[in-house]
Amino acid sequence: RARYGLSATDPIPTPVGTAQAYDLTQLLAAAVRQAGDSDSGAVRAALEALKKPYRGIIRNYAPPFSADRHDALGPEILHLARYDNYGRIVEAR
Repeated sequence: RARYGLSATDPIPTPVGTAQAYDLTQLLAAAVRQAGDSDSGAVRAALEALKKPYRGIIRNYAPPFSADRHDALGPEILHLARYDNYGRIVEAR
């Protein structure tokens, strides 16, 4: 906050977080449809074995999860970024 002159009450825009939440909501809905049930165990099993790839905002998820990988965003696709003076997201260097 100090670096960008933000007070304790100034909002911090998080468009990437919004995009991630959108993708996760779509994946969760696909898992519920595939499971045919909203039971947490059935949804978890469906998330680990989604049959259709999902072309999301953040990335293409094919597949997003597996029985031993519960994070759809791996280090191979993550990059550090920052906001520039115009509020654009740019690569951090």
